[in-house]
Amino acid sequence: ALTELSTALKLTINKCVAVALGETMSHSPRVLLLVTTDPRLMKHTKAVVDSLRFDLRVAESPLIARDLWEGAELVLVGSDLAGKCVENFVPRRSHLLVVHVSSEVGLGVAAESISERDMWRHAVALGSSQSC
Repeated sequence: ALTELSTALKLTINKCVAVALGETMSHSPRVLLLVTTDPRLMKHTKAVVDSLRFDLRVAESPLIARDLWEGAELVLVGSDLAGKCVENFVPRRSHLLVVHVSSEVGLGVAAESISERDMWRHAVALGSSQSC
């Protein structure tokens, strides 16, 4: 199940990067900011991002994320902190996706419950222009 999740996450990030940036992946490292406290999302994103030649930076709060927000090529905001980012007036930006790890993947850790409606609301408030 973990391998399938990592493969699915890699394909999704690959697709989203291509759509968001409108170009093929370069050979030089680029910064991807992950804003989350979810250890499952961190673990799987790190494995995927390393293979895609991104330099992953993790911020575990919206305040820490502000310092890296504008400089990142792509920002992934975990559903666990998306609402907090909106509440803390983190600026809207392009190349942003709100991501969620479902408790249904069988990893033995219960995810914080968030509705699909709330995820969409947070994504729009933060500037996301597509869903992957």
